[in-house]
Amino acid sequence: MATPATPTNLDAATIPHPDPPDVQWASHFWDVYKYRHETWYRTFYRSMWIIGVLMATPWIPWIKDNYHVLRNTWVRLGYGAATFIFFVLVMYFLAIQFQDQERAKRELDLSSGVTPQPVPQWAAFTREGTRRKTGIFIGFGVVVLTAWICSLLWLWSRNPLVN
Repeated sequence: MATPATPTNLDAATIPHPDPPDVQWASHFWDVYKYRHETWYRTFYRSMWIIGVLMATPWIPWIKDNYHVLRNTWVRLGYGAATFIFFVLVMYFLAIQFQDQERAKRELDLSSGVTPQPVPQWAAFTREGTRRKTGIFIGFGVVVLTAWICSLLWLWSRNPLVN
């Protein structure tokens, strides 16, 4: 008689489909799923907070008056581009985290005795139910960041102290 396998690897891609539900594996994958879910939301909220602070910083009057380096057009453009690149990298990272969360959910279903659907490639963009939300969020983020960069360049260029 074989002893039941114990969960030792968080990145286990496949496990054999048990005939009776394996409570130990199900418990393990439930913990992995909760971890992935919490990580996704923690990353999302922290990154949105950082982007908000980065976007608000140039508009604070004290910073505008005391940090003349932001008056250079190239520095402002670089600052805006860095914020935009950070946004794109966060969206990429969140898509990967969502994919890991979906894999953990699939493994949880397998260990619980349920036959799940296969996880699609880039589930955040291709799965029904998340495709529209992801597209709207990223599209809205790109529009807001583009408007912010344009206003940053235009309004500050009207300042007579600009280089």
